[in-house]
Amino acid sequence: MTNQAHSSSDLKKSGEVVEQTCRDITAVRTQLTSEVQTLMTGWKGDAARAYLQSYKKFDEEFAQVLVKLDEFHGKLVDTNIQYDRNEAEQVEAANAVAAIINSAK
Repeated sequence: MTNQAHSSSDLKKSGEVVEQTCRDITAVRTQLTSEVQTLMTGWKGDAARAYLQSYKKFDEEFAQVLVKLDEFHGKLVDTNIQYDRNEAEQVEAANAVAAIINSAK
């Protein structure tokens, strides 16, 4: 078992980094698609078709990476929500114990 401490702010920051990365990758994908479309307007023949077929396969895999990153982002957000909820419950429980101890004095 590892001894690592994480905070809600760490989880939130990680989520923001993943979200920004998704936006950056989407922008690159959009730009790449535009470049390929421009290229294909002047390129005809078997080589062009082969290239386009390969690009489409690449783009499908690219899309799956974005889906996985988005899923990961969602899990980070959910984990952060659960973390905050658990923290609040622990504080409430600690305060209840402290109240019992203080009332017994």
